[in-house]
Amino acid sequence: MTSTRHSDSKRGSGRRGGALLAVLWLAVAMTAIAFALSRTVRAELDRAALEIDSARAYYLAQGGVEAAMRRIARPRDPEKPSQGFEIGQRWMRFDFPTGVVEVEIIGESGKLDVNQATPEALASVMAAGGLDPGRAVALAARIVEYREQRRRGLIAYGLTPAELAAQTENASPDSTFRPQATSIQELEELLTLPDLTPDLFYGGFRTNDDGGLVRFRGLSESLTTRGSGVISVGYASREVLAAAGMSPNEIAAIEEIRRVRPLRPDDNGMPGLGSFSGPIRLGLGGGSTAFTLRATATLRSGAAKRTVAALVENGAVGGPDPIRIVRWRETAF
Repeated sequence: MTSTRHSDSKRGSGRRGGALLAVLWLAVAMTAIAFALSRTVRAELDRAALEIDSARAYYLAQGGVEAAMRRIARPRDPEKPSQGFEIGQRWMRFDFPTGVVEVEIIGESGKLDVNQATPEALASVMAAGGLDPGRAVALAARIVEYREQRRRGLIAYGLTPAELAAQTENASPDSTFRPQATSIQELEELLTLPDLTPDLFYGGFRTNDDGGLVRFRGLSESLTTRGSGVISVGYASREVLAAAGMSPNEIAAIEEIRRVRPLRPDDNGMPGLGSFSGPIRLGLGGGSTAFTLRATATLRSGAAKRTVAALVENGAVGGPDPIRIVRWRETAF
């Protein structure tokens, strides 16, 4: 009788021990699940906060573009020069309650007009940007060929040769769909050329001698459809300046001045701009009223930074505003 009771007691203790062990394992499992869920929730909250900060930085950068447009459009007040705009000015800074916006101003007058440039000028700019000279010459010839075909109405942007032939054959004499004999309207048309890759157009990264990545500028930084015969030194890229015949030291000196203020006629090297012989003509002026505004916004908290860009045209007619946005870029290259 005593042994039976002892055996039952051992069984009861075993059951209680097993139940306790099961409860402990269940608690461990629930703790692991709760920990995993908390990490997921925390990650989602961080992601949501990052998206909110990114959106704030985006609209802050947009506000910087609009503020820069107002400064460019209104007459410059001699009593408040820091609040105005001067031709050749490269930077504007805006301090807003939520952050700071740095706006880089790139005049289209500092770029080579793709509708006027000679093949030699185009090739020299591309070679100055690091493109193989032979490939630069071939690509320049393709650009000139495309330009001439556009002027003769033999091609239309956005249409394949077969589509163009069918449209031309079936169009009535007064049809508005007949291809127009015109110059290149938008620089992005060059992306239709077989050898002109997006990296070459927008820029990208290359490996330097040390194995690191370095940023290189695309053709969009040096070419335009809104330029003039004389390229403004105040806005020209280093590739255009090098293609025009300037030495690295001269380019470095110009860039150093441009970071602080617009170039002046009495600055070192400016009186001799006309002495550069070649297909690219340099000057301090420039007839274009179009500018690319590249705005980089940084929140006060430092949690996010965002860059946008806009191509704007000053002195616009036919609208309520004297300055208008011609093209908006969500991501600046």
